[in-house]
Amino acid sequence: MTTRLGWGLWACLLILGTQCRAEEAHNKLTPEEVADGWLLLFDGETLFGWQAELPAFEKMWMVKDGTITSDPAAGFNHLKSHAAFSDFVMKLDFRINKGGNSGIFFRGAPVRGQQFVGLLGISGYEAQVDDNDPRGLLYQTGGLYDVAPAKKLIKGEDQWRSYEITADGDHITTKINGELICDTMQKKFRFGHIGLQQHNPGSVIEYRNIKLKPLGLKPIFNGKDLSGWKVASRDPDPSKLQAEWAVKDGAIHVDVPKKEGVKQGGQGQLETDANYKDFILQLDIRVNGKFFNSGVFYRSLPGTVWVGYESQIRNQYMGKRDRPIDFGTGGIYNLKPTRLVSTDDGVYFKKTIVVHGNQFSVWLDGYQVTDFADTRKPDPNPRNGYYAGEGKIALQSHDPTTNLDFKNVKIVELPTGK
Repeated sequence: MTTRLGWGLWACLLILGTQCRAEEAHNKLTPEEVADGWLLLFDGETLFGWQAELPAFEKMWMVKDGTITSDPAAGFNHLKSHAAFSDFVMKLDFRINKGGNSGIFFRGAPVRGQQFVGLLGISGYEAQVDDNDPRGLLYQTGGLYDVAPAKKLIKGEDQWRSYEITADGDHITTKINGELICDTMQKKFRFGHIGLQQHNPGSVIEYRNIKLKPLGLKPIFNGKDLSGWKVASRDPDPSKLQAEWAVKDGAIHVDVPKKEGVKQGGQGQLETDANYKDFILQLDIRVNGKFFNSGVFYRSLPGTVWVGYESQIRNQYMGKRDRPIDFGTGGIYNLKPTRLVSTDDGVYFKKTIVVHGNQFSVWLDGYQVTDFADTRKPDPNPRNGYYAGEGKIALQSHDPTTNLDFKNVKIVELPTGK
């Protein structure tokens, strides 16, 4: 027989279980966020995708208890994202001690080697984290430092608070705990990196659940036909197998119809008519067979096939997912393997590729798997060295086993150069 006390204990266990599950949910995306194109900028375990702005402070930034934090003894410095963004919504949780001072930089330091705060002043906007600046709301939590004041101060020292920053063209807003705090139009900075600040010794700052959704992506596949795309074969010999590209159920479908006695061929690509240089590309991919091989090419040289950078598609690994075969899905083929084969065959996954200058970053279902800077000598052929020019976006047909679907193909171009 279950007593009232028994039900009470059971209820307590349920509550504790819910709390545990809530704790486990930190630094993760929900399925709805993944589908909506959100990116996790902090995995909760490593500083993958981030770097101290100055080498002297590299060891001052760390991961502790699922948060990004800095040694309280550290002086003024910043942790900088390798990937850069223009228009976005960013959400994060923060906690700071009484008297602490920090900030969240965005659209900052876009030029290589540039600092968020240097001799020439501030590069980028700083969403302030400081409840005690005596100069008032222009310099307090929720305001844009020295640019636009907070409407009010929602204090919460030593407590977790949520921050939401939206940068959409010239329109910038901030929210603290869901309440609109700053709403301003600003034209000065349009593109750059994300930065987390340690302002002064004694500040104890923690950040977690850092999520960003790029804005402004537009479809380059209409879901009905292949307008804006063209087929290119690596070997158009009619005696060999040729890939067939079509639209099925709102997706670009590719397979290689078999011919009796013919096992060769099938190599080619479907490429955009337009050229792109720096951009954010998002698309959903499904591999319809075990360990089939394909890729998404970018800066692919016009008039060529498979001559560009390739973001690999191959969901195969050696025993453990952190041991990819053939660079693995999300890896940059021949240059950088994925750090984790996090996707599977037979189901759709979302790939996000951020390309700016020589920095290439890849997320799978919102989890970053590749962070690569091409430091090779410049070369007009990306196979041989760093290629900074524009090129096609191309979907690969790899071999006679090729069978894939691509849908929701969207892109937004970024300011060029670096």
